[in-house]
Amino acid sequence: MNTAGALAVSRLGEGGPEAFPDQLRSSLQGTAGRLQALFGGNLLETLDIYRLTEQLSSPFFSNLVIPATLQGMRDTGTAGLLWFSREELDRFLEDVPYGEGQPVGSWLEVAPAGNGIGWIGYPQDSRPAARFVTYLPVIVGPEETRLVALDLGLDPVDGTTDRPSVVSGSGCEVGWRGHGEDLRQACLPGTCAEPCGEVWKMDLGELILVACNC
Repeated sequence: MNTAGALAVSRLGEGGPEAFPDQLRSSLQGTAGRLQALFGGNLLETLDIYRLTEQLSSPFFSNLVIPATLQGMRDTGTAGLLWFSREELDRFLEDVPYGEGQPVGSWLEVAPAGNGIGWIGYPQDSRPAARFVTYLPVIVGPEETRLVALDLGLDPVDGTTDRPSVVSGSGCEVGWRGHGEDLRQACLPGTCAEPCGEVWKMDLGELILVACNC
């Protein structure tokens, strides 16, 4: 379970510093619950939400989840999470059809940040282990940018660190084409032996999943 998205949404959500632990706990429980609903298992029983909240509230993680715009990430080449206004998100996804079934490998997950300040996009997958994963923009052409999921090697449970590593997904990765108002979501081939399947999205109330499957 990628905890970076839950942390970012909680930090930018409603309320002041005193409300942050409760917001983070709620966000982590919601993330675990969604993954459990999609893939089964007993994630909510095995995760220590209170311990995760305590660890992620520490200064160690405080500067690691500042979201940036798509173009800002491409221009700087820095890893991070994504920030969209609702208008930008609608435009980014307007050509993506709704789909059914479960995402495979990894996917883009987008959640509202609260207070009407926008939406946060982050990588997610079905693995239950609590991890800290961001996106790394990789330019593959003048109009194309791949979003590679990068595990920063930061253990949110005990605060230990390991070397960063790329998270292998389904072989087709979320990315985008174009600039400014022409930005559109795209599936870019990775390790998939076949062409990427059609990109699709799921709207789970106040959460949107975007998947690229082989």
